[in-house]
Amino acid sequence: MSMSIHKRRIVTVIFVLLFFILAPLIVFYAKGDIWSNGFNFLKTGGIFVRATESGSEIYINGKLEDTTNFFSRDYFIKNLRPVTYEIVVKKTGYNDWKNNLRVYSNRVTETRAFALPAKIEAVDIPEFNKTEVSAGTTTKTILKLNPDYDQAKKMFLDSYWADQILTVKSTTTGKISKYLPGTKENPIESRHMLAWAEGKDVFVSWTGNPDSIPKYFCEDGGFEIKCQNTLKVYSFESNVRSLDYFLGDTEIILVAAGDRVEAIEAETNPDKRPQVVYEGDKPDFRLSGSSIIIKVGKLYKEINI
Repeated sequence: MSMSIHKRRIVTVIFVLLFFILAPLIVFYAKGDIWSNGFNFLKTGGIFVRATESGSEIYINGKLEDTTNFFSRDYFIKNLRPVTYEIVVKKTGYNDWKNNLRVYSNRVTETRAFALPAKIEAVDIPEFNKTEVSAGTTTKTILKLNPDYDQAKKMFLDSYWADQILTVKSTTTGKISKYLPGTKENPIESRHMLAWAEGKDVFVSWTGNPDSIPKYFCEDGGFEIKCQNTLKVYSFESNVRSLDYFLGDTEIILVAAGDRVEAIEAETNPDKRPQVVYEGDKPDFRLSGSSIIIKVGKLYKEINI
């Protein structure tokens, strides 16, 4: 028996009512809103994490959320309540990376997880190369100066970096002052980024287009984003001897201070700590291509990461 006209009208009205009830819910959900206690819609946000190594485990508030792979080292999670979340990225053989990220309504908070190997090998650069020469029944050892040692030694002389040393002559006293790269007067520059040290403090500054300023120069207050051109990255316990960008990465600063060479992310974050690259007796460093050359006294070592 076919449905009566009266019943069809009732069914039509029910479907129309369901549409008007469910449609707003679907729209709110698509926008990232969730139903909270008290029968209110709560604006939500998201977190985007980029890991530098494949096989990294990403934890949010202690819960394993994802493991990156060779093809995808990024992780995105949405519909998060606007509160602070603890993000931890782990990989066997690497330092744990931790950060506390604040999520804001209708925004995605982005971060990059930078983690160094827990054990970094420093290979000695010998002063002499040994060659065994046989003559009859005797064997002689011939020592020749290692060109790599000679090159490493030169890298720590001011004359090697003469073209990068800033020389300033006072117009009043006539005194000549020389400033090495990495000082306030002669900061290191790369892609609109400046980096320098003042005593124990490390600073970075942005000189490019304000619309392209890296996010770590900006503070998200929820209602508005405030950016500053210069920020203090970190205060070390000892004066900084030298600094440079970590193998060309302007988001990571390599610093020699105290008895360590360490890498620190270029951001103001009280929860962050430097990661140790080398530990010894007042080591210094220079960069050579993709290598880090370490100087400890009269000894030289090479690190490849």
